[in-house]
Amino acid sequence: MSSAVWLVIFIYEENGTDYCHNPPGNIFHLRFNSEMTLRCGTENILREWYSIDTNRTEIMDVATWSLEKGVTKLVPDFLYERRYNLQGLIMKVVTVKGSSFTIVKKNGESGNVYNDILRELCVTLNFSLEIVSEVEEYGRWNTEEKTWTGAIAELYARRADISLSGFSVTNDRLNVVDFTHPILETENFLVIREPEKFGIKWSSYFLTFTNTLWIAAFGILIAASILLIFLKINNRSDRKIGYLFIHNFLEIWGIFCQQGLADFPGRSSLRIAYVSIFLFVIVLSAAYSGGLISFLTSTIHILPFHSLESFVQDGTYHLVVVRGSAYYDRFAKSRDPLGKKLMKLMLEHEKLPLTEQEGYNSVR
Repeated sequence: MSSAVWLVIFIYEENGTDYCHNPPGNIFHLRFNSEMTLRCGTENILREWYSIDTNRTEIMDVATWSLEKGVTKLVPDFLYERRYNLQGLIMKVVTVKGSSFTIVKKNGESGNVYNDILRELCVTLNFSLEIVSEVEEYGRWNTEEKTWTGAIAELYARRADISLSGFSVTNDRLNVVDFTHPILETENFLVIREPEKFGIKWSSYFLTFTNTLWIAAFGILIAASILLIFLKINNRSDRKIGYLFIHNFLEIWGIFCQQGLADFPGRSSLRIAYVSIFLFVIVLSAAYSGGLISFLTSTIHILPFHSLESFVQDGTYHLVVVRGSAYYDRFAKSRDPLGKKLMKLMLEHEKLPLTEQEGYNSVR
């Protein structure tokens, strides 16, 4: 009854039962989000029926209806702006053992951002929660026994009204339970034991500086070689410009390689130029040495695989997911050839961990 909008008009007969004002139980099997509007006999009031408790029908005046003024609304248009009071309903809760959704502090209070949200919802919507059971699995459809497991089984059997755990949406689950809007969107990763093999790439020697800094250093090398040409020409050097450029370039390159000059010039302008180059090279060498040491001492692990395809080709690892979770069904019911190959590497269902922490511990 929650998938359509209904308009019901009650026509009274003499000595008839007043179902419109006093409905017995929940005769239309309404839900909280059912949209049913009623008119009782010749009254000009339109009422709305819905249900909080499955055995009781709630009544709310929503509009007046007359020939002169038509329909006049008495409540907001949005459904949940007018239905925000659950009248102290106690919801039965099932939790999943080890779920990060529920964390209990030392003083017994729940300490989690999700629990804080639930606490505010309880106050705003006027309802409370009662944990009636704790299960080990989230729940999946057992194709052999034709039954649900875990928390989904508790919801399906109506032994609980809500499960406070982080669930992933699957087609099978959507057929039997409802989900809230997504709270978090996460990515999936393969977690393996830290590899013992590691290597140092030759590119580490160039990763010390950025490309811009390397270009700037090379530009200074060229610019300094050209500047020395003009200084030496003014010093009445009889050498050709091409020879001077090559000679200056090799001299400055030697300074970059921590070599001295064969003949230190006597002119002040040349001395200042060479001393400036020496100071620049000292600073640059110190920065490069520090950066190079940090790169060479940082460990770069060599991973055995970089994709699911290479993971399957390696074949020496077992795949582990949380038992009874949507991740297991994702591989168990996959029609993709890669998914079927991954399922062959999966541990037996009974040996799978019950929580994510157990899964992390199993790969250490």
